[in-house]
Amino acid sequence: MGEVTPFRAARNAPQLKSSGSAIEELLAAARLKLLETGTRNRLIHTPRGTKRARALDLSGNGSDHVFEMLVRKNKPLRFLPAVEAAAPQKAASRRNLPRLVRSSERCWEGLQTTLPLGPLYKQLRGMRRDARAAEEERGVNVLFLALGFLRWYEDEKSNVPRHAPLILIPVSIVHDDKRAVFDLRLREEDIAANQALQERLRGDFGINLPDVPERGEWLPSAYFSAVSNAASAKLRWSIDANAIELGFYSYTKLLLVKDLDPSRWPGNRLTTHPILCGLLGEGFGAEPPVLPEEARLDERLNPAHLVHIVDADASQTRVIETVRAGRNLAVQGPLGRASPKRLPTLSQRPCMMGGRSCSSLRKWLRSMSCVRDSARQALRISTLIFTAKL
Repeated sequence: MGEVTPFRAARNAPQLKSSGSAIEELLAAARLKLLETGTRNRLIHTPRGTKRARALDLSGNGSDHVFEMLVRKNKPLRFLPAVEAAAPQKAASRRNLPRLVRSSERCWEGLQTTLPLGPLYKQLRGMRRDARAAEEERGVNVLFLALGFLRWYEDEKSNVPRHAPLILIPVSIVHDDKRAVFDLRLREEDIAANQALQERLRGDFGINLPDVPERGEWLPSAYFSAVSNAASAKLRWSIDANAIELGFYSYTKLLLVKDLDPSRWPGNRLTTHPILCGLLGEGFGAEPPVLPEEARLDERLNPAHLVHIVDADASQTRVIETVRAGRNLAVQGPLGRASPKRLPTLSQRPCMMGGRSCSSLRKWLRSMSCVRDSARQALRISTLIFTAKL
């Protein structure tokens, strides 16, 4: 995940008068607001042993074995209800094997759960629906498989244990229509350490937790050993290596925290960027609006020249045409449930007609996926081909 400038140092740093330092202070304050290190954040404390509709406990399946099958071999893991997993589980426990069992009827690897078939599939359907809705509204995945939990205490006098996940694997729940079963699949996104926990322990205890390796044939057990060494001074703390939970973790803000760290931008490109300097420093020069507020759009725009994947209202059309004209703008206002579905039109239109470039290929591909789904539903077409000039 990379080093992040400690917020306490930024907060206590002396006030400097240069414009660059002022922008750095504003960025540090923004990162401080984004990074939630309180115990209400499930990345800091995840209630363990409680029944929750938005989390599924998979403890006992063996973190290394799950990682090997799901990440290294990229195999889907089938959720096994308690009745189906009971018989092979007894044999596995007698041989002291990890509690990752294989269905007797199929050659698929399975994840043992403690729920019967009916309640298990009901919960998986709900989590799958919530994960899809969150991705449509926010544009990012929030469903992760958490491997290993750190049991820690806020101070030496506290008797309340906190449990925080250590490794977060982005996953998706897939329904096999032919067999009427649910599988867990790995997403093409980065596996990450718990950055919120890293910052909390760095600020409160001076403990620097390691990052997960970006490459190489590593296993969770090796990372847990590195975490244990980093926190060896805390005698009451412990790591439950085989604690596994499927749940929702809001990781979007942590990615923003990384992007707003000037040390991650070579050549001081972030604090000297003209747009950022205009936003946080001297401001922008006044420009006449492309479409004034009092303008009637039907009279100013030719409908034949508007290429909208889905319908856009007047305010959304103003934003689209302003971006197409080559302007930089910030849009402020409440986003309703339907508004994020209009954003793919904004990202696709400049690429197709205005020559504007997208900031991230991954974000562009995710937006194009939303464009494809919207077009299939609205236009009833089966195949869409997008081309990108890189």
